[in-house]
Amino acid sequence: MFNFFLGKQKEKDAYWSICEEMRQNGQLLVNDWKGEFLNKYETVKALPHLKKHYTFLKEVDSIALQKSVENLADSYSRYYKKTEQRTAL
Repeated sequence: MFNFFLGKQKEKDAYWSICEEMRQNGQLLVNDWKGEFLNKYETVKALPHLKKHYTFLKEVDSIALQKSVENLADSYSRYYKKTEQRTAL
């Protein structure tokens, strides 16, 4: 699950980066796409649906799955807070 949600966030970050480059080149007026990073509660809510889609996840302890996506969301939260602090200076 960690890798699944990490891949989703990386796709989002790559798209935002492309949009930001286009904004800097004058091809876009603004880059409002970035939005929110991984939300711990939304990822945990998605787990039951993913378990239905990927049956092998039923073999894994649900608390371990929840903790892995919570750790990933917390990591992104800390990363983006540091990035925002640097840009504010």
